[in-house]
Amino acid sequence: MFENNISIGTAQFGSNYGISNQNQELGYDECHKIIKICKKNNINNIDTAKEYGDAEKLLGKIGIESFKVNTKIKLHKGSFDIENLVLNLVYDSLKKLKIKKIESVMFHNYSFIKNVNKKKIYKLVNILKKKNLVNKIGVSINEFEEIKYLIDLDLFEVVQCPFNILDQRLYKENWINEFKEKNIEIHIRSIFLQGLLNMNLINMPKYFEKWKDKFLVWNKFLNENNISPVEGCLNFINSHKDIDLIVIGVDTSDQLKQIIKNNKIINNKLIFPSISSIDKNLITPSYWQIS
Repeated sequence: MFENNISIGTAQFGSNYGISNQNQELGYDECHKIIKICKKNNINNIDTAKEYGDAEKLLGKIGIESFKVNTKIKLHKGSFDIENLVLNLVYDSLKKLKIKKIESVMFHNYSFIKNVNKKKIYKLVNILKKKNLVNKIGVSINEFEEIKYLIDLDLFEVVQCPFNILDQRLYKENWINEFKEKNIEIHIRSIFLQGLLNMNLINMPKYFEKWKDKFLVWNKFLNENNISPVEGCLNFINSHKDIDLIVIGVDTSDQLKQIIKNNKIINNKLIFPSISSIDKNLITPSYWQIS
């Protein structure tokens, strides 16, 4: 089943995350339900980060020993003694998550890596591996122009990047082949673009008015094929090969059930509209200016 390739995103576990999220951060009971559904449906990957509020602590309380955990670490310019700093962050994550080993640790900011001596990075990775704390080292990116330098380091085994019907840089700029040639594992996120692709046009913030034509085409496609936005997004992702893991965040346990149900309905005959963009003001949430 395709569910094996899903990683449950946990940003909502520790914060009120996503443009379409009308709920506050999820409490213990709802998070426990989500993890229980994951176990029942053979979803055994979890994506989290140090910056997701109390997500790690909450996951540890629920109990996720049977899951592969992928986490992200964000370091800042001016950070000294990165070996001990990263080691302490990893040990802290292990303690909060109540697990013995992390599947992959991904560095979350390119600017930091670029300004650190390469030898220090290699040494740090070797320490993490020798101490048997992690299986893989990777990077999480927003901008694809960052990738060339990171690939040339010949060090990272995982890359996490955005991919959806609006943001198709992964394939259109041929990064997918670059990663495969280097045997880099590919994790994609933002398949619903923080819920924007699931929103009704009426409820969409005015900020997106300038791209209204794209959303009208998207909605027309969904209506003509009699499918929901969730089903449309999942079918789009499933129409692409060579993706190893798909990070999907949910606001409720019922939403996860809907995703799993729709994910089993694959229509290989769908012809998707050409609405992709390279406008960062649209495809990159950190650029959004929403009051």
